[in-house]
Amino acid sequence: MDKKLSTKEKIINASLELFSEKGYKATAIKEIAEKAELKELTVYRHFGKKIKILEQINNMVTTPLPLIVNYLENEAVYNLEEDLSKILTIIERELNKNKQIIKFILREKISLPDKYMNGKILVKYFDTMKEKGKIKSFESDSISLLFFSSILTSFILKERFKDEQIASLISSDTYKKTIVRLFTEALLIKQ
Repeated sequence: MDKKLSTKEKIINASLELFSEKGYKATAIKEIAEKAELKELTVYRHFGKKIKILEQINNMVTTPLPLIVNYLENEAVYNLEEDLSKILTIIERELNKNKQIIKFILREKISLPDKYMNGKILVKYFDTMKEKGKIKSFESDSISLLFFSSILTSFILKERFKDEQIASLISSDTYKKTIVRLFTEALLIKQ
């Protein structure tokens, strides 16, 4: 392990790797200590018990929501294709940044925190697009949830089938453009 990491970081990294591979319940503190190249007592001294490590990992999850809000409030051009492309890129970047944590959350069937994937964030944007007469009158909640879930599902499939052809397809720009194009074609009012 990297000598520049603090003891806590070593424990968190080792735990996350083991939790992702074996699951939370199947991972012992002793294994975490070995993986982190520390004594078992050191792990207990820093966290007390395994659940405290899990809580720390949950707190580490960064969310795309502030970035999306910032984009929508300051940079959105109200061009559906351009805005959805940018939002997809933001979400995908954050999913990849939190890949190991999200894999662990999905493996353990823990709910993704609301702070991570809140479909309501785009509702106001879609409502504004409807008011401007740019998109059809679908339920904004449903559109938003569908958009977020298509990106999350793509991420899950890519991780699940990472050594297969499906992963390279999902990673391609063509695939991402297709998601955006499907939403754009379905929602835009043809002028």
